[in-house]
Amino acid sequence: MAYCGPRGIAWEEFLAWSKVSRDAAILWQLRENEKCPSCGTHPHDWDEKHGGHPRAYVAATHTCRGCGVVETRREQLMREAPPGTSVTLRRQVAGGAM
Repeated sequence: MAYCGPRGIAWEEFLAWSKVSRDAAILWQLRENEKCPSCGTHPHDWDEKHGGHPRAYVAATHTCRGCGVVETRREQLMREAPPGTSVTLRRQVAGGAM
């Protein structure tokens, strides 16, 4: 169900797939489960014994104006709002919020 549930695939539908397709989906899910929740890489990506490389990735930066707006507001909320308050972005149209 870890594969089917999030994708809205009925269990009966999944069982109707070929064994090769079911096995591929399960193996894919198992590999996804092993990824680092923080950076999203798989340990094998870095391990030469498993076809990876110690320098498989490089750290890159990306600046997003929307993330900056959210971060600034979160910093303000730390001083003003009760714990549990969240920040989301809402599209605005000329003259006000949608």
